[in-house]
Amino acid sequence: QLAANAMAETHELATWVANVQSGWPQISIVSTSVTPDDGLEVGARTTYRAVVDLGELQPNDVEVQLCHGVVKADGEPDDVKTANLTHVGPAGSGTDEFMIELTCRRSGRCGYTIRVIPDSTRQSTPHELGLLTWA
Repeated sequence: QLAANAMAETHELATWVANVQSGWPQISIVSTSVTPDDGLEVGARTTYRAVVDLGELQPNDVEVQLCHGVVKADGEPDDVKTANLTHVGPAGSGTDEFMIELTCRRSGRCGYTIRVIPDSTRQSTPHELGLLTWA
């Protein structure tokens, strides 16, 4: 029984990996937005949204992540943090909307981008499959 369960789980994981690898080239980040977009005060709530075309993949096959941090004087990011966006639902034309709301904790210039990676709960490390799509 234990061996049969392990084989079934291994087969399910292998099928998922093959599906993600074959479907990955179709993924694109259609749009990103942040509100408010004209400056923040420490303690203010900020909403980040992304519309993603997942092609043949499903929202539970991926993690849509916000990468955000302070922008240094030379324009380079510093102290970058990541956070997973939540799937909101279909956004039309075969796309899906994802969103996260955060509280602004620091003053100064801040920047963000969105990326998509395969669901990290099905991998031994978040970048095991070497697949990544940036906005």
